[in-house]
Amino acid sequence: MKIKQIQNNPFQENTYIVWDEASMEAAIVDCGALFPQEEEKIEAFVSDNNLKVKYILNTHLHLDHVFGNPFLFQEYGIRPQGGQQDEFWLEQAYA
Repeated sequence: MKIKQIQNNPFQENTYIVWDEASMEAAIVDCGALFPQEEEKIEAFVSDNNLKVKYILNTHLHLDHVFGNPFLFQEYGIRPQGGQQDEFWLEQAYA
């Protein structure tokens, strides 16, 4: 397993891209991308490394950890997942 850390937004939140080297399947964790250049950096890393994004995961739903969820949903068509205690926020975000 490999991990890439990317710092995003004015809060300097850490977004992680985690992937399996054999299958190249990846998860993006806590996407805090707020600005287009941050979104582009994530998309370029995924593309340059031929990753297949399979999961969008949120450890919790503080705003600095979810800024990039709409971008990821639009880019990869994958609904973000979060902990059960925050599930209602995810449902509202994409209703």
